[in-house]
Amino acid sequence: DENTMQIWFMTQLSNYLKAHGREMIGWDEILEGGQVPDSTVMSWRGVDGAVQAARLGHDTILAPAPMMYLNNIQSPNDGSPGRGDLVTMQGVYDFNPTPDGMTEEQSRHVIGVQANLWVEHLRTEESVVYMFYPRIAALSELAWTPAAGRNWQDFVTRLTPQFARYDTLGIGYARNALDQTKLPPPPQGQRRYDHQMRSCNNSVPLNVFDDAAGPDGVRATFSMDLFNPCWMYDAADLSSGGQMQISVGQVPFNWQILHDIDNVKVRKPATPYGELEIRVDSCEGAPVAVVNLEAASRNNATTVVNATLPAQTGRHNLCLMFTQPGIDPTWVLDWVRLAPAAN
Repeated sequence: DENTMQIWFMTQLSNYLKAHGREMIGWDEILEGGQVPDSTVMSWRGVDGAVQAARLGHDTILAPAPMMYLNNIQSPNDGSPGRGDLVTMQGVYDFNPTPDGMTEEQSRHVIGVQANLWVEHLRTEESVVYMFYPRIAALSELAWTPAAGRNWQDFVTRLTPQFARYDTLGIGYARNALDQTKLPPPPQGQRRYDHQMRSCNNSVPLNVFDDAAGPDGVRATFSMDLFNPCWMYDAADLSSGGQMQISVGQVPFNWQILHDIDNVKVRKPATPYGELEIRVDSCEGAPVAVVNLEAASRNNATTVVNATLPAQTGRHNLCLMFTQPGIDPTWVLDWVRLAPAAN
């Protein structure tokens, strides 16, 4: 059976490495087939793998998702590329590397912590540095300082000279890493970027770089629900109608999600290029505005399109979504600006 085959293979591999003066380190899946001798377990699916490994007498390294995955955003106001789970610097600092339920003897098998940074959505070295720093400082103190010697407020005080060192060295660290209060969206009349809007399902977004740079050489970053690209612009004052500017772009659908691809919503278009549809108070029913995307489809970077919204009393939530002929490429938003309709 599968488990027997796995434990046989892992044991053969472990024995081979040991014979050559090495020791196997494996993700916590290696425990699924049974106990692998002379192996260290890297626990990434939470902390349960570390607890199980320690109880079996294995050394273990804590690298659990999402807290030790630094490809997740670090501030609720962060629109940088990466995954949308919020992993704050304080969350990293306060992580407990010896999970509850371990005895003192078992906790000795925890030989360290590891942060991971998956870069499939980080296309520049600057983006990688931004995601590492300054959270790597919190990880370092967590790993090297006994619990009794760690104090968050003292750590924050010591960050000021540390940031000065980063500046001297030219390290492009995230300056919003200590900003943990989510800001309200910009007021109507100003640009409201996609990460400052809600997804229609309140799902965790994925932030990705545009493939192409604009005329200024800057790549847009799109915040999107991979399975249902749809955005909510909350509390729009439509008492005088609205003139909406929308910056749109396209990204290739190159995510390897196997059978989950069947769960991606693709809305049937009326034209070969797709449309942007805007609805009021709901994502169902007839749209109040439809924008043809033929011209935008010929631009590899972002394109600003316009829509006129009819006057309605009071404030309303606007639902913005796309139709498209297929899953690849996928239409996405960059920013929206809503102003009163011209008289």
